[in-house]
Amino acid sequence: MTALLAVVAGYGVFLLYTAVAMGWRGVRPGPYVPHRRAQPRTSSVAGWLAQAGLADVDTRQFASVVVALFALGFLLVFMLFGAALPAVVGGAFAATLPLASYRTKRQHRRAHAAESWPRLIEEIRLQTGSLGRSVPQALFEVGRRGPVEMREAFEAAE
Repeated sequence: MTALLAVVAGYGVFLLYTAVAMGWRGVRPGPYVPHRRAQPRTSSVAGWLAQAGLADVDTRQFASVVVALFALGFLLVFMLFGAALPAVVGGAFAATLPLASYRTKRQHRRAHAAESWPRLIEEIRLQTGSLGRSVPQALFEVGRRGPVEMREAFEAAE
């Protein structure tokens, strides 16, 4: 019982000290951090599609295409073999076709962006140093002449 009283008394002293010395309020062991306004979350599929250059494709549309391809692959393989297990495997293979093509497209876009960044940074450095432009102005000018995949991001920043 005395140990419990000692712990409660020690925590009370801690709360008094932090309230006076650090301005903390409340019974928490740390400061109160007000919750930020919740940002609308985009699904990881939507982010993945945007990186693949398919930002205008809805996730429900993408899911319906995957399901339709699964059903088509299932039916074709079931008609060919007449068994459920090969049909499920064939349907799964057919359903992964859009995933694989979008993944390849995303990898190519990211590789192209990674290759073009050093040139863009060098152009920004030349425009700010040699030509005397401000950094935002140089960013916008370089963004207008940059790769097509990156122009949209530069326009959004402008």
